[in-house]
Amino acid sequence: MSDELLSEEFAEPVRQSYLMWFFSALGMKYTLLLPLAGFVAFLIVAFLLWKGKGPAMIGAIVLVVPAPVYLGVLGVVEGMMASFQVIAMSSTAPKPSEIAEGISMSLVSAMVGLVLTIPAYILATLGLVVRSLVGESKSG
Repeated sequence: MSDELLSEEFAEPVRQSYLMWFFSALGMKYTLLLPLAGFVAFLIVAFLLWKGKGPAMIGAIVLVVPAPVYLGVLGVVEGMMASFQVIAMSSTAPKPSEIAEGISMSLVSAMVGLVLTIPAYILATLGLVVRSLVGESKSG
């Protein structure tokens, strides 16, 4: 073996920052879609609280608030399928660390979806509480 091949084989792995790993784990599609879904869910909840009336409004809020979570779960399924495809097509047995890396990267989208659901959930909860208190004071 030449010295060049030996040096490549035992080279220190390239370290990347957590932020760069995070964005590469999400991929371009989910880096754009998840924040957009969170923002749109927040806007729709705000609009429904402002203009909506009756039980249909509450049903719409229940449907819209978890939209980023649904998208995050879709990202998990897509990432797991891609990880298992790589494992299935590999001619050698993958190392457990490689399997763990693929699975952890696929779980990032669900985590981001959960985090991006929080603002719409808080707005919906506070908005519905305020609407119920204002409705009781008007009728009483």
